[in-house]
Parts: sequence; structure tokens; C-alpha cells
Amino acid sequence: MTTSTLYTAAEILQAGRDEIRRTFAHLYAELEELQAAVDWNWHRLVVDENVPLLDGRERLARHAAPAGFGDTAVAIPARTVHLDRLSAAGRDLYQLGRLAGYTDREQVLTDIAAAAAELALIRVAPTRRQRQQLVTSIVRGIDVQVARANPRPAVPVASGAWAVRVPGTTLTLPAGVTKRDCILAA
Repeated sequence: MTTSTLYTAAEILQAGRDEIRRTFAHLYAELEELQAAVDWNWHRLVVDENVPLLDGRERLARHAAPAGFGDTAVAIPARTVHLDRLSAAGRDLYQLGRLAGYTDREQVLTDIAAAAAELALIRVAPTRRQRQQLVTSIVRGIDVQVARANPRPAVPVASGAWAVRVPGTTLTLPAGVTKRDCILAA
């Protein structure tokens, strides 16, 4: 008496998908590295421009979640699907799972390209200090242009309007008194 193993459609589809996913597991690692670099550069731009590299790479330190955070249930691994035990319909489902795996691969490649493009843009983006300097220079430039467009007439000031030290002496003439007045008074 032989016992046949019955697989659910979901298990068969997942087995086909997992077979293809194992062939491009390195792409997931590459995507994670790119996303870590994007996160590090974003943190450098927006939060702290002096954030250090972690182990010489552009990534932020990770901290463990506190106790009691998240679900405590353990994921049950999928059963191994034996292809020789599948019917023709089961093999078709398995092929559909493989096609879904190829779709996942295309999505990961698209995500890698998007993350690489975002990283390229964020690396050339100005830091907060550079943006502040740029805005300051623009505001000052506008003030200069307004001052040039609306010149104020200058009022001539007489030379006696400020205190003057007499050369060669420690004598300082008070404002409004000229050297000529001192000579006439002497």
C-alpha cells in the first residue's frame, strides 16, 4: 500500500517560485546594499552630514527591536514538493510558479535600477549646509539688486562732523572743531 502525498496548489506554486528565486538570491543582497547606501546618504543630507561610514561602507547601524515587538509566531517552512509525484496539472502549476519567480526576478532588477538611480541623484544633492549657503547667497544677491535699482542719494558730510586726532600729538579735536579753529584760538 502506497501513500500519496497531496500538495496544495499554493505549495506547488511556491515551490516553483522558490526554485527560481534561489538562482538570483545574490540580487536581493545587491538590492539591500544599494538601499542601505541610499539610506546612509539620505541621513547625511537631511539629518547629520558628519555621519560616519560603518565598516568602510555607506550604511547605518542597525539596532535590535525591543522585547515584545512584532509577531511571536514562527514561520513554518514550506514542504518540499517532489516533482515525480505531481500530476500533469500539478506540473503545470509548478511551471506557473517558475514563471512567477521570473517575474520576481524582473521586479528585483527594476528595483536595483531604481535604487542605483536614486543613489546617483542623492550623492550629488547638496547637503543642508550647502542649501543654506545657496539660499543665503540668493537672498543677499536680491538685496544687492534691489539696492542697485533704488539708489539712495548720499548726503555730503562736512569734515568737522567727526573727531580728528592731530598728527604727531595725542590731541584729538572734538567733533565740529576744525584745526583752523584751534589755530585761531591759540
